[in-house]
Amino acid sequence: MKNIILLVFILAFFSQISFSQAQSQDSIFVSCKRWGGDIEIAESWKWKINNVEFNLTPDTLKIPIHKSNFDTILFSDGNKERIILTKFNKGHVYNIHYNACCSDFDIVEKNDYYDSLEQIEDIIMSYYIHTREPRVRFELLNGEPNDNLVGVLGNFYYDDTIHGEDLHNNKKTSYLSPATVSFAAYNYNLGIVRRVKQLTTKAVDNDKAFYVYFYNSEKKDYYKIEKIFQMIEYRFFGKEKLLVTYDYQTNKMKIEIEN
Repeated sequence: MKNIILLVFILAFFSQISFSQAQSQDSIFVSCKRWGGDIEIAESWKWKINNVEFNLTPDTLKIPIHKSNFDTILFSDGNKERIILTKFNKGHVYNIHYNACCSDFDIVEKNDYYDSLEQIEDIIMSYYIHTREPRVRFELLNGEPNDNLVGVLGNFYYDDTIHGEDLHNNKKTSYLSPATVSFAAYNYNLGIVRRVKQLTTKAVDNDKAFYVYFYNSEKKDYYKIEKIFQMIEYRFFGKEKLLVTYDYQTNKMKIEIEN
């Protein structure tokens, strides 16, 4: 049910998210050769990367990418659809393979073993977390005082809690890093929500709510999410830094790469 609710928000507001679509001049190479997962589960899965559509195929596809702006991955598992923004590196080879943890998929650069955290020892995982985790910060425009708007980063598909920073007019937040979910794909939700005013006692597992956790501030407590204004899914490929600017009056969100 949580996935369905979140998908409604993503599809409803995706047209209000600003990111330029430049002409496609560069290319990447994508295959499913290293699948190694449950083929039956994925028989109905489909991907569309920058309008190139394919299913579980061993063939290597050449796919055009956007030279200076974001690329899009549309994924369908036969029941629901997801829209994922990312920034591919031109000329690189990417493998799509099964993520056994959550019946999901990973898309990883060839010979890159730090993406899904499968079979990674603690010392390597520590290296991964401290040197490769993404950073996202937020800026609010035309907000209202005491409206409890929060910029968030995390993964709603694997957890009900994501990291957040309170938003204040015309001020950039500090950088947020996502909560790392072992074995999960390196896709994260980022967006704008309203939290409840009062501190929330995190409920038991059968609760249907989402929560935000303020690990960067003195709060360090859970607050229930009251409303989602904007939410997208982004696939990181390293130490990317994103700036997310949100205009409260127009409910439009702009995403920029800072590095």
